[in-house]
Amino acid sequence: MKENYTVVIDDLGRVVQVPRNVERVISTSSGIVEIIYALGCGEKLVGVDAYSKFPPQVENVTEVYGREGLNLEIALSLNPQVAFAWWYQKSKLEQLEQYIPVIYVNPRSVDDVLKTIKLIGVVLGVEDRADNLTEYMSNYIDLVEDRVGGLSGENKTTIYYELGDLGKTVGYGTFTNELITMAGGINIALKASTERYPRLTSEYIIQEDPDVIVVISWGKSIDEVISRPGWDSIKAVVENRVYTIESGWVTCSPRLILGLLQFAKWLHPDLFQDISVESVMAELYSTYYGVTS
Repeated sequence: MKENYTVVIDDLGRVVQVPRNVERVISTSSGIVEIIYALGCGEKLVGVDAYSKFPPQVENVTEVYGREGLNLEIALSLNPQVAFAWWYQKSKLEQLEQYIPVIYVNPRSVDDVLKTIKLIGVVLGVEDRADNLTEYMSNYIDLVEDRVGGLSGENKTTIYYELGDLGKTVGYGTFTNELITMAGGINIALKASTERYPRLTSEYIIQEDPDVIVVISWGKSIDEVISRPGWDSIKAVVENRVYTIESGWVTCSPRLILGLLQFAKWLHPDLFQDISVESVMAELYSTYYGVTS
């Protein structure tokens, strides 16, 4: 019966045996949901997490995972053949593992995301589509790296990136920090801490005087940021280089190329004058998600 199964290794190093012809899938990871749709397999999704909001078609899929974890009864009623999940959800999915194979993913870099796409392509039997998607993404990744590759340290742009609260930011080993670095930026948090998610003081941020400030879309508004005491002297505020970025563009999904391109344009507008992030977004959404903006 082995010929009816595919064997893969997930990001927890587990050998997972999955049916060769998978038609019914659960995902408790919003990033994986986006990848599944981008691979043209959205019709195979029967259960998703409460945090999956893109593409819009996902609103019609049954919710099986939320703040309280997995609803096992609902999940099993959907007759799934395999489940995808973040690595940190394992303790909440051990019951599900008794019924179907669960593949845990832990992409920690842009390269890891490309590998994750190919892994999902293998499981869903759409390797060619996965190769097409990763090649499409790689073309934009290479474009950015080629243009900023020759920049010396003094020509790179300093940036303060903010999550939900003042000073809460990203550091070494984070996905967003890698995007910033790839786009020719210098994250001011790296000099202050070796933590993955450090918290910087307002005084430190003012002192570092970043060229650009970027805030996550679910965080503070630009008006709130620029009105903070003492921040009117920061170069980014003075020069109107304070921006908000869509959270779905800086996570494990094909949309990471939009985040990378947007960082690149904000950090080095002179090098990317010919690139329209809006045009690439329209291209990506229509080609891989069937969404017209």
